[in-house]
Amino acid sequence: MDIPIAWFWAILAVALCIGEMINLSFFMLPFAIGCVAAAIASLFGVELAWQIAIVAVVGVACLLIMRPFAKRVTRPEPQKSGINRLIGKEAVITAAIEPGASGKARVGTEDWLAKAADPKTAMAQGSTAVVESVDGVHVVVVPRPQSKEQ
Repeated sequence: MDIPIAWFWAILAVALCIGEMINLSFFMLPFAIGCVAAAIASLFGVELAWQIAIVAVVGVACLLIMRPFAKRVTRPEPQKSGINRLIGKEAVITAAIEPGASGKARVGTEDWLAKAADPKTAMAQGSTAVVESVDGVHVVVVPRPQSKEQ
């Protein structure tokens, strides 16, 4: 029993639609539309080579048309939450950090135990630093480079 090529294009279109639902990239959907166009063309007796060309042309055309829409509706990267939101933030040293020891730092409105990323580094009270990571209850900070204007 021979399966008509239209069924192949229809099954491929459904598979691409399922892949699009899983991936949400707006990349597979245009080619699924191309497969539907090829399935319709095969029902009218168009040769296989032309059907493949139809998939490619319709898929690329739909992709070019849909990309601006996809960029509008897709969400930007989620904002950092929890302790990850501290990474990259400025910290003010509120209790000096001695080499190999911890001190305290204020990040935004929160006070944290702080330690230097390099255990040989000391940071004076009132100096500014940047949070590099969070290690348990400590923020790991690196000194903020002093600008030449100060």
